[in-house]
Amino acid sequence: MTTTQQDPAAKARQAAEDLAAAGLPVTARAVQKRAGVRSTVAADAAREHAEALAAAGQVPDVPDVVDGRFRAIWREAYVLARAEFGEDVARWAQRIEDTTAEKDEVAADLAAAEAARDDLAERLERERVDLAAARDDLAAVRERAETDRAAHDVATKELRDALDRARQELATAQADTAAAVSRAETLQTVIDHIKPAQAKP
Repeated sequence: MTTTQQDPAAKARQAAEDLAAAGLPVTARAVQKRAGVRSTVAADAAREHAEALAAAGQVPDVPDVVDGRFRAIWREAYVLARAEFGEDVARWAQRIEDTTAEKDEVAADLAAAEAARDDLAERLERERVDLAAARDDLAAVRERAETDRAAHDVATKELRDALDRARQELATAQADTAAAVSRAETLQTVIDHIKPAQAKP
C-alpha cells in the first residue's frame, strides 16, 4: 500500500504500523520522520497505536534499537555497580578484619580476666578455709582457757580454804600453847610456894 494518495492521518497511522512491523519503536518522532507529517499528527498516530495495543492486550517485543540501548545501559550500570560493590566489599572486608582483630583482643582479655577471676576464687577459698581453721583453733584455745580458768579458780579456792584452815589451826595451836604456858606458869608458882614450906624443919 502506498502513502502518496492518503491523508496525513492515514499516512501517520500507516507509518506507525510499518514501524511496529519492522520492530522499531513507534514514537511521534519516528512516525513524523517516516510519514513526513506534522508532529501533532505523528503524535496522534503513535498514541492511537499504543492505545490499540493496550486495548488488544498485546505487548510488543522489545525493538532491537531499544534492546541495544537497554543492553548498553545495563552494561554501564553493571560495571559501575560492580566497581562500587568492589569498593564496598573491600571496605567491609577491612571492617571485618578489624572487627575480628578486636574480637580476638577482647577474647584474650576475657580469657585473662576469667583466669584472674578463677585464681582469685581459689585464693579466696583457701583464705576461707584458713579462716575457718583459725576460728576453730581460737575456739579451742578459748575453751582450754575457760577450762584452765575454771581449774585455776577451783585450785585458788581450795588453796584459800586450806590457808584459812591452817590459820584457824595455827590460831588454835597458839591458844593451846598460851593456855599450856599459863598452866605451866601457874604450876611453877605453886611449886615455888611448896618448896620453901618443905624446906622448914
